[in-house]
Amino acid sequence: MGIQGRTVIAENIITGEVLEFQSQRHLSNYFMDIYDIEISTSNVSRLIGQKKPYRKTWRVYYKEDLSDEEIKAIARRATQINETPKWKKELVHKLVTMLAPYRTAK
Repeated sequence: MGIQGRTVIAENIITGEVLEFQSQRHLSNYFMDIYDIEISTSNVSRLIGQKKPYRKTWRVYYKEDLSDEEIKAIARRATQINETPKWKKELVHKLVTMLAPYRTAK
């Protein structure tokens, strides 16, 4: 299986959202949709395993490279974040969505 075909997990460290993508291309398309930028699959491969989260929001991993304990830790973090009251999560989501064009503007 090529690098492009490996399953990728993207973890939003702010909202606790954990998304699974079939390939780097699918993740790059997702980032292009939400941030209205061009990002290639090679740039996505550079994001994988970085210590600094992408846009201070996303941690990206290859699913195959994670142990069961690491997958459980990601799920635990998501659960802890998801214990935040619903109104706070909705407010954060609205703010992130509203401010995204300003963060990506040059």
